[in-house]
Order: sequence, then C-alpha cells, then structure tokens
Amino acid sequence: MTQQRRTVIFLLTVVPAFLCLVSTGETVDAPGTIAGRAVFEGSVPPARQLKVDKDMDHCMLAAGEVQDVVVGADGALSGVVVEVKGLDGEWQHPEGGYVIRQKGCRFHPEFMVVPDGAELTIYNEDPVLHNVNTGQFNIAQPGGESYVSKRKIAFQGRSFIHVTCNVHGWMEAWIYVARSSFFAVTGADGSFRIDNVPPGTYKVSARHPNLRSKRFEVTVESGQTVEEQVIFSARQ
Repeated sequence: MTQQRRTVIFLLTVVPAFLCLVSTGETVDAPGTIAGRAVFEGSVPPARQLKVDKDMDHCMLAAGEVQDVVVGADGALSGVVVEVKGLDGEWQHPEGGYVIRQKGCRFHPEFMVVPDGAELTIYNEDPVLHNVNTGQFNIAQPGGESYVSKRKIAFQGRSFIHVTCNVHGWMEAWIYVARSSFFAVTGADGSFRIDNVPPGTYKVSARHPNLRSKRFEVTVESGQTVEEQVIFSARQ
C-alpha cells in the first residue's frame, strides 16, 4: 500500500469520528466537590481534669483541663473526619512523614490522620521513661535522650486508634487510619470540603473519636458541589 493511499484511508476514518465528537459536544465529566458542616446538638460534655501523679518534677506542666468534644459558635463541631468510602487517589504525605513526639509528658500531636499501612516515627524527647501502646504495638522508650522508634500502623476493624502511655495514664492521642485519600477534617467552624471527587454515588462516613459515627450517601454530579450537614449529639 502506498503512502498516499494510507493517508487517504486515515482521513476517511479518523477525521469523521473526530468531527462527530465535536458536533455532539461530548466531554469528559469534570470532578465535583463534597462539602458541608458538622454540628453538635445538645449539652456539650464537660471538660475533664488531667491527673498528673508520676514523675512530677518533669510532668507537672502536663496537668490541666482537656475538652474531648470541642464545639464552637452555632454548634460547630471540630475534629470530625469525613471520608469517602471506596474511592482512592494520590496521597499528599506530609514532609517528614507521620511523626508523634512525646514532650512535656504529652503526645504531640494528639490527633492525626494517616493512610492505612503508614509508618509512624515516634520520638521520646523527655528525660523520663515512656511507653507507647496502640493496641497494635506496645513499646517502651527510655528517657534521657531523643529516643526514636518506627512502627507501621494499619486498619484492623476500627478507624480510630487510641494511643496511650502505660507509664503515665493521662497521656493519650488519637490516630485515624484512612483507607481513602478523599477525606477532610472539620475545622473550628465545623466545615469540611473534599474536592476532585469523580461523578458518582458514594457512601461517606463522619467520625469523631468520642462520639457516635455518622454515615450518609451523596451523589456527585459533574462540576457540582453537593452539601451535607452532619448532626452529632452526646453518647447516651
């Protein structure tokens, strides 16, 4: 077959198909957004007092009140993880990885979200012995130096993992193990926003470590934003 004949065949087959797409206005569906607000209704649980009763010379500054359920203006509930189920994409990992530090006899941060199977880097920056217990691993970390441990953490039936110190009972943190990169954590105003969601119908969970979980279903249309208000109340 000559080059000229190949060119004619290409023009007769490919070009009409392209013109058909243009004339019918076919386009790729644009992603949408899931947004909304988490609201707390009812009496807010009172703050609790941390009882510091060990290694007082170093740990006394850890004493104080802790508010497990933080509610702002108009019932705005912070610290809720909203996650789209069955959908995953590219993770945006923090620079330096996923890190927990023990400093001043408290965990820092006391709340974090990690992907399923993430490696945690855990530091003891206090001069006293600490113990890190997640239920998946339980390790002692001597004091007196910047002691480092690395452990992987995974979803094992529960999204929230309660981190405690067996040595100092007031120390705790919460780790949310996400199985989808499409998630958001509500801020002080209770709002959340998850962008770049492909069009479709999804099940969405909204979880707080100290409140009952909520679930809802949304249908995301091309280029549109669907909004949802999620209402929480105190555990009975």
